[in-house]
Amino acid sequence: MEFHLYLANHHPHSFVLLEDVVRPVIAGLEDGGHRVVSFSTDIVLAPRVNLFVEFFPDNSFVDTLIALKQKAGEGFLFGIVCTEDMGDPIVWKLSVPARRTGLERLLPHADFVWTLLSAESYRPFVALERLARIDYGYSPRLVPPFYTGDPAERDIDVLIYGSPYKTRLPVAEELRRRGLTCEFTVSATTGNDGKPKLQGLPRYLADEVIAGSKVALDMRRGPEVRGLSVARVSAIVHSGTALVAEEFDVSETARFYRYTMPAPYDALADTCERLVRGGDYVRQGAAMRERFTSETSMRNNMSAVMKLPFFERFT
Repeated sequence: MEFHLYLANHHPHSFVLLEDVVRPVIAGLEDGGHRVVSFSTDIVLAPRVNLFVEFFPDNSFVDTLIALKQKAGEGFLFGIVCTEDMGDPIVWKLSVPARRTGLERLLPHADFVWTLLSAESYRPFVALERLARIDYGYSPRLVPPFYTGDPAERDIDVLIYGSPYKTRLPVAEELRRRGLTCEFTVSATTGNDGKPKLQGLPRYLADEVIAGSKVALDMRRGPEVRGLSVARVSAIVHSGTALVAEEFDVSETARFYRYTMPAPYDALADTCERLVRGGDYVRQGAAMRERFTSETSMRNNMSAVMKLPFFERFT
């Protein structure tokens, strides 16, 4: 099959923030022998399949897609990768108001919908036969070129993977108070409109920063988040850097804690400090990646979500 990943519905500044989401999907499809155009600039017609990552605040764009589907039918095929929990009370408020409305309008017309978190919150909007959850897994395509087993070359004690949200800042401040260096992979500034602007590192720089860190830390944005970020966990574990993850998830994605050192919010600083000062972080990171490699497969996981009835026509 030929998939065309269309990202023009996203702001250009968001592209680097999407890498952890889309690269495993692309890798899994390509590992399975499919062709992926990873940055499609056009809407394509069947038998090629358009693949969108959820972000549809532009009503005119949603209107265009719905009209094209109604007119072309099976001649226009598309799926949506959804990254957010429909039941999260905060995430939709943090974005533009039309974002959720656009998604709800478009979901009934999609040929298939893939979610990263539990699919439960999407069931009121999408028929079960068109809905599946992507389980992230290992792919050799996702192993970064930068890696060092020499502790002396890892000069960042703790790297918080993500942006400096208010729930993450106290942990960073506590780590620094204890004499550890702590950095974020995403910076946050305020734009001329007064709204926060996030700027992530491009992949090649992010890989270098991760390789230069003793420990990576994954934390949720706030207590309203119910699902572990499997995209962030996958990116770090592929890198071979030891990962401490906030322990809160009780859904099916909680199994990803197997590839981390989980700790509740109040124990994150203690866990990171113990790992850094104990000097065992290189071995821990290597062991996490080895387990992930032996137990998971991005190729198999993408094959699993392609068992939906829609894909039967291509076999």
